[in-house]
Amino acid sequence: LLFIVALYFIGGPMAWVPVVSILLMFAGGMALQPAMKSQSVTSQEDSQSKQAVLVETLYGLETIKALGAGAVMRRRWQESVAHQARIGLKTRFLATVGANWANLVFMTSQVATVTVGVFLAMDGKLGSGAIIAGSILCGRAIQPFSQLSQLMIRMNQSLASYKALCK
Repeated sequence: LLFIVALYFIGGPMAWVPVVSILLMFAGGMALQPAMKSQSVTSQEDSQSKQAVLVETLYGLETIKALGAGAVMRRRWQESVAHQARIGLKTRFLATVGANWANLVFMTSQVATVTVGVFLAMDGKLGSGAIIAGSILCGRAIQPFSQLSQLMIRMNQSLASYKALCK
């Protein structure tokens, strides 16, 4: 907020660029939230399922050997590991989409700040130093929000883990 206020005093209308950019980043992060939450819950459930197969195998090792059920347990283990890997891939894809969206908005805001500054300079309201300062301040204002999607992913994973512990 401090950087946006400083940008307003230096460049006037250039301050609207980071405000719009922050809103776009927030909207992108919120749009990914339902899918990320679902993936976090599914990942937590699959992790518990995988651990259940492991514990079941270890506690019933003698029975499994006596019945010749090693192949069945190995197949169950491999299926649960493969399913958890697919969920992990989807989660990483969503995280990448969120990070790429944030980078796109960040870079677009830098270009938009300079563009608005150029139009203001053509009208004689700003100098080139103010455009450079505006670009720097815009980057400083937006940078914390570019990590918003990563923070939301961690929040969803933490909430899913917490809910699993409380059961």
